[in-house]
Amino acid sequence: MKKKIERIIACILVLSMVIGLFPVPMTSVRAEGETGSATATDATSEDESQYYDSDDSITNKVRDNMEAEESTSEEAEVETGLEELTEEETQDVAFSAEIECDEFTIKVEADPGVFPEGSTFKATKITDAVAENEGVCDAVEESREDNINVAKTATFDITVYDKDGNEIEPNNEKGEVRVTFTNPLVADSNLDTNVYHIKEENNEKVAKKLEKDEDGEAIEVTTDGFSYYTVEFTYGEKMYVMEGDTTIPLSDILSYVGLTGEVTDVSVSNEELFSASNGEDGWVVTAHQAFSSYEWMKATIDGIEYEIVVTDI
Repeated sequence: MKKKIERIIACILVLSMVIGLFPVPMTSVRAEGETGSATATDATSEDESQYYDSDDSITNKVRDNMEAEESTSEEAEVETGLEELTEEETQDVAFSAEIECDEFTIKVEADPGVFPEGSTFKATKITDAVAENEGVCDAVEESREDNINVAKTATFDITVYDKDGNEIEPNNEKGEVRVTFTNPLVADSNLDTNVYHIKEENNEKVAKKLEKDEDGEAIEVTTDGFSYYTVEFTYGEKMYVMEGDTTIPLSDILSYVGLTGEVTDVSVSNEELFSASNGEDGWVVTAHQAFSSYEWMKATIDGIEYEIVVTDI
């Protein structure tokens, strides 16, 4: 009997040691049929706390992932905002600027995107000598119609620069470039106004007469680039036939050839054949004899000299 009791005690000791080596976690489970899922209760012992370390690490990873996603989402929003701002800052802008140059006001306008933002332009009036040396005069004369007299001409070197000071040409795929020249002579009914764009082709200057739109003292042209521009004020050939030994009011001659305005001076090619004088009744022209040659008379009207061919044929 005593030995049997000793065996029982030994089994109990062994069993208690086994139970100590393998602790069982405490859980609570919802009753079958309830809504929800199984949930772990809070650990009540040090061993149980260590047991749930794996679950805590999972929770930490989930929390870290959620924070990382939130951070990534915020960064994406910032990047999108920067991209939108950059796109807004680089939107195409129209160009419009004007300057005074000699007796002209020159204005350059362009559609959005033709020139980059911050662009500027410069216009310089070049002398007749430079225009001649550069081949501009010959190019314009080659392009000009026959039987046209030039009353006044002006050539400009027009250049456009970007914000860094680099010379640039228009991006014609984006739109048009318009140049306007304003001068009182544009409105003068005695004169025709034309604008020529001078380009370099095959190492030679070539002048192209541009389509124009006149409004008062302004003439506007559309162009595709910049270099030399010549503005010409011209009039067609004038001729008057007068008989010998006659005196005619100059106003009649001017009306016949289509000129109007205040006359301040008159000169003739040969005073032995005919002459002009200014009397109480105004300017008159007198033919002293019959002549078959082609002579000229130059009348200065409102500051512009007009040449009229005079003959007796």
